[in-house]
Amino acid sequence: MPKAKRGYSSKVPMHCIITAILYKLKTGIQWRLLPIKDFFSAHEYSWNSVYHHYQKWSKAGVWEQI
Repeated sequence: MPKAKRGYSSKVPMHCIITAILYKLKTGIQWRLLPIKDFFSAHEYSWNSVYHHYQKWSKAGVWEQI
């Protein structure tokens, strides 16, 4: 996973973000319909934040490396 350019670290554990992305890819559900509370119960997070990580990692070629 590429590091953030500005030194920003996510408040949410990375495995939660990856789990949400894999759930979306497996089920084909729309981004807006992700069951966010199932993945991020202790944190305020949105589908848009999950999508942002997915897009960032896609542009960096992370998914092809996996």
